[in-house]
Amino acid sequence: MTVKRILSYLYMFCVCTLVHAQNFQYIDPRIGSEGLGRVFPGPSMPFGMVKPGPDCTVKPNAGWAPMPEIVTGFSQTHVSGTGGGQKYGNVLVQPFIGNDEVSNFEQKRVSEDMSLGYYTTTFENGIKTEITTAERCAFYRIHYPLSNPKPSLFIDASHYLGKSNIPDLREAQQFVGAEVEVINDHEVRGFTRIRGGWNNGSAYTVYFCLQTDKPFQSIVKEDNQKAVLHFGDTLVNVKIGISFISSLQAKRNITENNFDTQLFLLRQ
Repeated sequence: MTVKRILSYLYMFCVCTLVHAQNFQYIDPRIGSEGLGRVFPGPSMPFGMVKPGPDCTVKPNAGWAPMPEIVTGFSQTHVSGTGGGQKYGNVLVQPFIGNDEVSNFEQKRVSEDMSLGYYTTTFENGIKTEITTAERCAFYRIHYPLSNPKPSLFIDASHYLGKSNIPDLREAQQFVGAEVEVINDHEVRGFTRIRGGWNNGSAYTVYFCLQTDKPFQSIVKEDNQKAVLHFGDTLVNVKIGISFISSLQAKRNITENNFDTQLFLLRQ
């Protein structure tokens, strides 16, 4: 093969790669997300276990609902376009500013944007959250206002979608158990066990491992099912690996890529 032909192939490869990499801008994740479509609009990979995104209360089937619905937090598992009742909504995190006694972490969005493999929203208190994902690991990049001295993150392993006051209501989920364990000042592990939902069935368990790039001070509360992390920095990257096997396997599912690298790879 001549050098000229090799250079020609390399040129065509580069052109095709560039065109393919730019096609993501024509994809609208919102299609089918409102009404009865119930499509999950957040970042996800083909056949990926993790679908991280906002839970706007416990009512929407795929977690997300249009503004001005408030955001309870961001959970790591969602269904998409099932047509049935709620399912999943496991392992919720919510960035906030304030003290440990706050019982309501719901936030109001003032802006929101979605594109292929990416979701971002800004709350009225100035916190901006960016999300992308790998197959078994969610990525969060959280920007706290520079003027506030107490950037914090709430973790709730007992959260799930489809909560109801009626026991064993058809297509509603029921809580079985959960646990949060702080391993060190960069890592939290645990699990959540839920049953029911749109396909009923027996209880399922989602194990998780949460890692941060900045050290935190922690408080575990409410029967070891919830935790509050306090940071000394206004920019925090969080990775959350999940597994249906164990928390150690969830840790193994955390990739070494940073946020921008993972988003780039997802869009290829």
